[in-house]
Amino acid sequence: MIEVNQIIKNLIPTEPVTIIKLQPLGNMYSIKYTGVNTHKTSTKVISKAQFESLEVLTAEGEFNFKGDPEKFVMFAEAERIHSAYQFDPLFAINCSVVDPLPHQVEAVYKYLLPQPKIRFLLADDTGAGKTIMTGLLLKELIMRGIIERILIVTPGGLTKQWQEDEMGVKFNIPFTLVNRSLFTADPNIFRTANKVVTSIDFISREDILSVVSNTSWDMVIFDEAHKLSAYEYGQKTYKSKRYEAAYVLSQQCEHLLLLTATPHRGRTDTFKKLLQLLDEDIFATDDVASDRVKELSKEGLNKFFIRRLKEDMKDWDGHPLYKNRFTKTISYQLTPEEKYLYDQVTNYLTRRKEEATEEKNIHVSLALAVMQRRLVSSIYAIKNTLYKRWNALQGIVDEVNKNPNIWKQRQKLELIDVDNIDQYDDLEDDEKDALDNILSDPKKFKLFTTSKSLAEIANEAQEVKRLYDIANQLYNQNQEEKKYIQLKELLKSQGVINGQKLVIFTEHKDTLTYLQERLTNNGYKVSVIHGGLSVDERRAAQWEFMSPETQILIATDAAGEGINLQFCRLLINWDIPWNPNRLEQRMGRIHRYGQKEDVLVFNLVADNTREGQVLAKLLNKLDIIRESMGDDRVYDVIQDVLKDVSLEAIIASVFDGKESDLDRFLAQNNQEIEKEFKCQIEAQQKAIAHSPVDYKDARLLKEDSDEKRLQPIYIQLFFERTFKYLGGRYENVQKGIYKITTIPEILSKQLKENYNILADNLNQLLFCFDKQIFLDYQNTAAILGKVHYINPGNALFDALTDCVRKDFKEEMLKGTILVSPEDTEEYFAFFVKNQITDNRPNKGDDSIANEQLSFIFQTADGTYHNTSPAKFLDLHAPSQFAKEILPPATIQSQEVMGWAFEHITLPLFEETKVKVEEDVAKRKEYLQTAFSQIIMDLDIAINDMQMKVFMGDVKLQEKLSYKMARKAELMQRREERIADMEQMMEISPKEPEIIGCAYVVPLTQMEYKQHFHMTRDEEVEEIAMQVAMNYETDQDRNPEDVSHQNLGYDIKSIDKFELKRYIEVKGRAATDGVMLSENEWNRLAQLGDKAWLYIVINCKTTPELYRIQNPAIRLTFEKVSKGVQYYLPLKEWQQKYEQ
Repeated sequence: MIEVNQIIKNLIPTEPVTIIKLQPLGNMYSIKYTGVNTHKTSTKVISKAQFESLEVLTAEGEFNFKGDPEKFVMFAEAERIHSAYQFDPLFAINCSVVDPLPHQVEAVYKYLLPQPKIRFLLADDTGAGKTIMTGLLLKELIMRGIIERILIVTPGGLTKQWQEDEMGVKFNIPFTLVNRSLFTADPNIFRTANKVVTSIDFISREDILSVVSNTSWDMVIFDEAHKLSAYEYGQKTYKSKRYEAAYVLSQQCEHLLLLTATPHRGRTDTFKKLLQLLDEDIFATDDVASDRVKELSKEGLNKFFIRRLKEDMKDWDGHPLYKNRFTKTISYQLTPEEKYLYDQVTNYLTRRKEEATEEKNIHVSLALAVMQRRLVSSIYAIKNTLYKRWNALQGIVDEVNKNPNIWKQRQKLELIDVDNIDQYDDLEDDEKDALDNILSDPKKFKLFTTSKSLAEIANEAQEVKRLYDIANQLYNQNQEEKKYIQLKELLKSQGVINGQKLVIFTEHKDTLTYLQERLTNNGYKVSVIHGGLSVDERRAAQWEFMSPETQILIATDAAGEGINLQFCRLLINWDIPWNPNRLEQRMGRIHRYGQKEDVLVFNLVADNTREGQVLAKLLNKLDIIRESMGDDRVYDVIQDVLKDVSLEAIIASVFDGKESDLDRFLAQNNQEIEKEFKCQIEAQQKAIAHSPVDYKDARLLKEDSDEKRLQPIYIQLFFERTFKYLGGRYENVQKGIYKITTIPEILSKQLKENYNILADNLNQLLFCFDKQIFLDYQNTAAILGKVHYINPGNALFDALTDCVRKDFKEEMLKGTILVSPEDTEEYFAFFVKNQITDNRPNKGDDSIANEQLSFIFQTADGTYHNTSPAKFLDLHAPSQFAKEILPPATIQSQEVMGWAFEHITLPLFEETKVKVEEDVAKRKEYLQTAFSQIIMDLDIAINDMQMKVFMGDVKLQEKLSYKMARKAELMQRREERIADMEQMMEISPKEPEIIGCAYVVPLTQMEYKQHFHMTRDEEVEEIAMQVAMNYETDQDRNPEDVSHQNLGYDIKSIDKFELKRYIEVKGRAATDGVMLSENEWNRLAQLGDKAWLYIVINCKTTPELYRIQNPAIRLTFEKVSKGVQYYLPLKEWQQKYEQ
């Protein structure tokens, strides 16, 4: 008879349910129930026939031991793998095809993951691997169920790289790349896709932002966050469209991560605005912002910010990550004909620039500055620019004749957000093209010329036509320009002909085209990257450059951002950026982790031009100072050293030949400049707290992970066992690589329904379990085709785990009988989940702050003990054995639940509470400080105004009212923010969930052929352990007995250099072979050379110790007892021990 509190199946198709209420309704029944997996409650009315088809599994909290033991063990292992991050401290690393460095491990596992709410600026130096850190963080948070909806916003050229190379290949996280065409086809894509990569300029567009502003995300990431520019001038704040979009999104997400190598860029207001995206209250003022980022806790942590410098970064062996870099300024002279063109164009631009400056016409100034830059880039570039300008000026006459009102109309620059040359440099190539088109559009003439009448315009057109003719004649002379001759000499001297690869950076696409043609004609194999290429074409160019036959890559600044070229050591700056800070960004493309050789950078400068003289002086000074100081950071602090030299001053020096702040700066002697650089390097390190990497901490984490990780052996074992059990088949095609031949039907269904993958696409799929095998295969010709790395996060593996956790759950609910090859007495084993919940918004009632899986067993004396869930791997189905075991009477779970709550849940609750309270207390303190400072400033202003109003100044009344309203608003906001913080602190322990129970019987009680009858002798094992511990102590190592923790080894021993060995101890009363359990053998195999087998013979007479390193490789074991144990014969180990 079916009753309340029973667990039944067949009521709903998806899961067993617990009956809460049962109500007969005439010939039908109303059943209120809760799903055992989903914990969702619902009601269903069913017919009498349906009621009679229901099957009782067990009563809630009771186990009848009728469950299938095979399925029980597979479920236990699926559950352990599903929660693997609890056991493996670097779980995401072992699931990904990356080998992270100490500073990356530290950032993710020490700074980011422990934070309940991540609002963080990751500002490590260029080339430190910020995308790898991001991928690891995402993988960990996804595995923990903390985040699901993720939005990554990158510069346009990097979307595909993020989607495919970074998230897809390295981390197995599938992202949807949303661009205009996909959005047009599916306007709901930002709501329906959970993991999206898109570009900052696409998402900043009004129509897109209005849609995205109505979506919410668990995590938003901005790459190259320095492009989100906002700054203050006077009382006003300028915010770029990119910043506006970032602000909207920062309000729509719980976790926010900003990535940039240049966070400060010499402007405190811009830096403060960036930090305000993380929390606009905590970083409300300049002072508070600068204090917060200098602050490090006693552990060297900052809650919002981390910056590590190149010099501090080392690999696991302590070697510096970055090679040296050397820069050299190569000066050359324009030929007389080139110099004539240069002087004529410069005179024209200088005159026009003076007029534009007088009229404060920023757009004309910008158009002229761009022309000046093109003038020194290449004859081809200035020829094209002059031609466009001449055409535009000619066209104005026609436009005015058509529409005489055009003189009176105000002409605005629309769509493109740019006021000065520095912002111009931040534009993508296609935006620069669009701007050039606007600035040569006759209808928009007020944006590019200061001429006041048609006569003036006609004169200017004539002048520009004359200049164009000079440039065109020079270009068509078939004579190589001097700058190109200089380049060719460099190519020869630096061995580019002999296989050395070279990157050339230019600022202009015209010049890129010119260089591509010239170099190709000279026999070089050239690739190019510019903004006119699609994302796929850019990637293809990068791959092409990697191939041995391609020698040169030419890139524009905008397109070059974010590309990784560490296989190339030569860089030529064909055009020198007027903002010297951009040189560091370019160098970062080749001067990064993975670079095997010292890096050489050449700057080409014409020293008989105005800007050539200025820039050559600056660059030569930098070269001398870097040489003298021996410090690479010279390039990183250029912007700080030149903070009093505005870009306008550099332009004035170039255009007008007038002495500017830059000339005065360069006139100082080298010692004075070097002193300034040293000061700025120190100041930069203080302004933004840079955190030295704690290598010891990172190494301990890595070793801890090596001890506990599940990859590859446990993952492979689980996959093999369950895939075959469900009816799947695969075959070995070469060492460590397999091919699927049959997909189980249940798995096909799961893949289709939950992962949108058709099983037909997986037949013949190639896969492997070992990361090293995968990486080695990727680095070969990959003749077999694409191989998939199988681990948690891979759709096939996750679907398999889902099948087991969904379909085998009922065996856990019933309980089962298992056999232990190791134990000497029977016991009850409970599989228990302990959880702590918090009040995070958007997560409903199941927001898990912390959890722990446990294997709790009850011995014959009635006491409970806790050990690792890996213990289930050593327990096996009794069906493999001859003797039948009768199940015990049904047992209740209330007692073990009480024990688990007291001994596991409550300590877990206390540990979680301390962390959460510490975090919230610090954030509350930050909030209080920031609000107090703003409110105090307001109070001073209010008191001052009140006094003036009292004295009769009525004009101030309106301002006073505004300030008072602002104060009230701030006080209200402070209360709300503090209340939100208080809510974050509220955490609660959940009642432990008893997932399953097994009655465990020792193997020695089983009658069964081929069993070696090795009963465990506790006295012998104790003597063997003591002998091993004493030996370790005598060798000056520090041994720890971990034999009761079921780790797969008995002793962890550490020497004075902190090198570890993991020792499995086996004792025999006489001289004999030894037996290892499956878990012991697997763990020793996983630990490799750090694993040791210590065999102690003659334990009860004269104990003798024999030691074997890496036993899984060096010894040949026999699989016995139906494969549940590994037997090591006497003659096998006696030949191979360490003398």
